[in-house]
Amino acid sequence: MIAEKNHSDCVHAVATIAGLINFASLNQTISMGEIVKFLLSIFTAAIFIGAFAVSANAQVAATGIFWDHNGSYMATERDGDRLVLSYDPPRRGLGKYGIYEGTVLFRGRVRSEGRIIGTAYTFKNGCQPASYNVSGRLKGNSRENYRIVLEGAASVRDGCEVVDYSWSSDNSRLVFKYAGTGD
Repeated sequence: MIAEKNHSDCVHAVATIAGLINFASLNQTISMGEIVKFLLSIFTAAIFIGAFAVSANAQVAATGIFWDHNGSYMATERDGDRLVLSYDPPRRGLGKYGIYEGTVLFRGRVRSEGRIIGTAYTFKNGCQPASYNVSGRLKGNSRENYRIVLEGAASVRDGCEVVDYSWSSDNSRLVFKYAGTGD
C-alpha cells in the first residue's frame, strides 16, 4: 500500500515536472540546467524522506547517504519510517568518549512533511550512552545546503548518572550537513 501510494505520488510529480519542462521550453524562461538541478535536489530529498519506499517489511539498510556532524561522517539507515544515524567513521579523538565506527547517535522516525522525532545520545568514556528526546526536520532546498537539525534538552551527568536535562548543552542542537553518497 505504501509503495503504491508513493508510486502514484511520484507519477503525479513527474507529470507536473514534465509540464513545467514543456512550459519552460515554450517560454524559454527556465534553463534546462536549472530544471536538472531542481530534479536532482527533489530526488535526493525524496530518497531521504522515504518517498520511494519499497516495502513495509524491508530490512534495515544503509541508504548510501552520508552526513557531516562536527567533522564526523554519519551513515544513514532506513527501514520504512525508521531512521538511524551512526558514526561512519567518527573524527579522531572521539574514541576516548566511547564513540567508534557504527556507534548510533540518533534513532527515530521520519514523520509527515519531513518532521523527524526520536532519541539522541550523549557519550562519556566508561559510561553507558545517555539518551534524550530530540525533534527537528530536514532543511534546505538543494543538495549543497541540505541539513538535518535536531533539538532537545540534552542529558547532564554527574559521573555516569544522568541528573538533569539542559537546553544550554552543546548537545541540545545537533546539525547534520549533507556530505554526499557513498559512490
